[in-house]
Amino acid sequence: MKKNMKKNLTVLIFLFVITSILLPVLPAVPVVQAAAGVPPYRVGVAAPVGDWDPTITPGWSLQTLFFYPITVETPAAGRYDFNGGITKPIEDEWFPVLATDFSIEYWPSENNSLGWNNTGGVMTSTWTLRQGVKFHDGSNWNATVLKWNIDRMYLIVGNQTGNGDMRNFDYYYPEVVKTENTWTPSWNLSDFDKPALGAPGWSTPPNSDYVGYYIGNGTKYPGVNDVDGWVRNPAPWGGYSLTTGDPIHFAPYDRYPLMRYVEILNDQESGGTIKLHYNSWNSYAGEGGAFFDSLSYTAYSQNYTGQGIYGYQNGVKDDKNPTIVDHMIGTGPYTYEFSDEDGGYMLKFNDYWNRTALEAEGLYDIERVNIINFPTSTAGALAQNNALISHALDAVGDSSNMPMDTQAIKDDPNINYYEAPPSNYLTQITLNSINETWWAWPGAEAGYNYIDTGDINGIPRVLRKAINYAFDYDHMIDVELEGKAVRSGGVVGVNSIYFNASVSQPNFNITYARELLLTTESDTSGEVFNLRNTWQGYTPDPDLYNFSKRTAERFLDENSTDSEWRAVAEGSDPVWTVDYYWDSWHEPLKDEFQAALYSLGVGITDPIGTNNRVPERIWDVVQIYWESTFDTTHSIWSAGAWPMDFWMPDTTPEAWIDFMLRDPDLGRWRNQALGWGLAGITSWWPTWNFGFTYDAEIDGWIDRMFMSSPDQKVVWISKIQNKQQNENYPFLYAYQSIGGNAIWDTWNISLYVHPRSGKLVSLWGDPGGMYSYSLINYRGPVSTAPLIPGFSLFMTITVSVASILGVAYLIMRKKKLR
Repeated sequence: MKKNMKKNLTVLIFLFVITSILLPVLPAVPVVQAAAGVPPYRVGVAAPVGDWDPTITPGWSLQTLFFYPITVETPAAGRYDFNGGITKPIEDEWFPVLATDFSIEYWPSENNSLGWNNTGGVMTSTWTLRQGVKFHDGSNWNATVLKWNIDRMYLIVGNQTGNGDMRNFDYYYPEVVKTENTWTPSWNLSDFDKPALGAPGWSTPPNSDYVGYYIGNGTKYPGVNDVDGWVRNPAPWGGYSLTTGDPIHFAPYDRYPLMRYVEILNDQESGGTIKLHYNSWNSYAGEGGAFFDSLSYTAYSQNYTGQGIYGYQNGVKDDKNPTIVDHMIGTGPYTYEFSDEDGGYMLKFNDYWNRTALEAEGLYDIERVNIINFPTSTAGALAQNNALISHALDAVGDSSNMPMDTQAIKDDPNINYYEAPPSNYLTQITLNSINETWWAWPGAEAGYNYIDTGDINGIPRVLRKAINYAFDYDHMIDVELEGKAVRSGGVVGVNSIYFNASVSQPNFNITYARELLLTTESDTSGEVFNLRNTWQGYTPDPDLYNFSKRTAERFLDENSTDSEWRAVAEGSDPVWTVDYYWDSWHEPLKDEFQAALYSLGVGITDPIGTNNRVPERIWDVVQIYWESTFDTTHSIWSAGAWPMDFWMPDTTPEAWIDFMLRDPDLGRWRNQALGWGLAGITSWWPTWNFGFTYDAEIDGWIDRMFMSSPDQKVVWISKIQNKQQNENYPFLYAYQSIGGNAIWDTWNISLYVHPRSGKLVSLWGDPGGMYSYSLINYRGPVSTAPLIPGFSLFMTITVSVASILGVAYLIMRKKKLR
């Protein structure tokens, strides 16, 4: 018996040993095998479709956000740590991309007519261009191509050929009058200064009074006619509008191009050297030209030098284009292939100039990027969330507009969640200040009533202030948005290099808000008394803005309960009624705004949204206010309030501050004499100051901001912040969305700490590197499958350990038997 046991044990141990040796080399069961190559990188997004060409696009679209930035590149760019030249010279801030080096020449710092010195203005910048760069169509990047891209922008946005699109010309061709007080002996734009055209009037300015664009003597572009290097619109004068009385211009008048001219110093087949000469007082070295995205000259110059490229589908002719085009041909790491309402895709550009260096570092693994577009809705957000969790998507953005199940994502061990810095889109409610401007004068309706037939309907300043204090910001952020936002920084965002935390803004205080209305008595902030008013007998009701009387008449006082204030708001005779318009993207904000109004006894025109909920995005309506209304009769002139997500860059906000806050007429209307056009109004459009917030001090501080070096700008921006946030109240600064990017850990990228927010971002500032496709490394599939296909590593180790122990036992046993 003992002998048989000894024999059986020996055989068993032998089998254990053989099994542990042979298991790893036996044919494997084909379970959970990794796919050959790198799979497509699938990104979930939500955006409307639209044009991508920077000369004509309004900006926010699927194409401009998620395709165009990947397919094109600029000479240089700001990295995640860009600080706008505040702490070090601006030339040390820019990171070379299609350029390898550049130098800057500054205007002398000299005294202007206002008695202070202009500082930090760049006169020229010289760029050495990278050699060996190819466009997606195989053509070369060189000095000729960069010059053409810059020239093309000014030709199109200035409508210099007559085939352009002037929707963006306010930025590229500023008004001369905005600068004339700050001219110096060296920096002077008087050559562009032309007589103001009053309205109505019957004089016709000569074509030579319209600013052209100088491409250079000897430079020739297909389809573009020049005289001694100047390109000018052949028919710029459109006469006077019979409806509004204002002059119609088809080219920039009394304006100047930011770029004086582009000079090629050394043109080569690939690369070269180029010098940019500026008209503007340019404190960043790149304004208006140096950082333009570069498109292929070969692909587009023949038909699209003087007109924009419309549409976005390859192989499909847009009605506005003379030809079928392939879209977005740039030098970027991925080529644009296709997009529509459902999304699209891009492919790796095998001739990308930086491919070898990136691949040597184990990066640039992604061969194909699939963009999947979801509806911006609750259902769309849920579908996107489920697609991520089930790994039908590799990456999605989490935001207040498209909220994901953040906690579920964070709890998933295979998904990395990277919190984002606060959005540069400032969500705010415009509180129309039009009553405090010349638009409230009797007869001024002629300036807008052909599109807007409602009455002037601004909100008095004291009510704007009260609304700012009645709004519950914490409830909006913590409850309505589930914590996916932070309190807005105000004029600039909390992540701006110019944000000054010591400048206060209203906080929720309903007691104080009601006290403002109860003690106002006669507020005349909305009444403009001057010669024109006297001449036309403008005598507004002195009790028009007497909120203390209005509240008393409705039996409201400091002892009234919340329900009593609300009952007045919902009744037939509220203290005031705000004509508020909104869209589905801002439904939660509307609910919180309505609650704030009701807490003040103030009604809202259409609380259900039968007519006042705009079917489009509110921004799409506002940006073309001259031809679009919120409903059939009301636009920005006669609407009381509306929400907007206003873009405010965190490092270069000056132009957007100017757009949003400057009086387009520069206060000339305050000295208006008897009759039209004799001493005042020359700007007959709100431009981008949609809320009609006009303030002479603000205009002066904007001038100082523009004419100061970056380290001095913060002083003037802080002054603007303080007055708007604590005196004028033109907006309710609600919040800045925060969220993050969720990425499956099959993908890896080097990340850096963002200096202002502390968040992890890519080299280009992208949270988690979700959109930095060329910098992403493929780790391989996430899997719990055995390391040896078909078998469990645990079982193999167990068998091996048992075998070894068995051998040891047998040896010991043999020793004992002896």
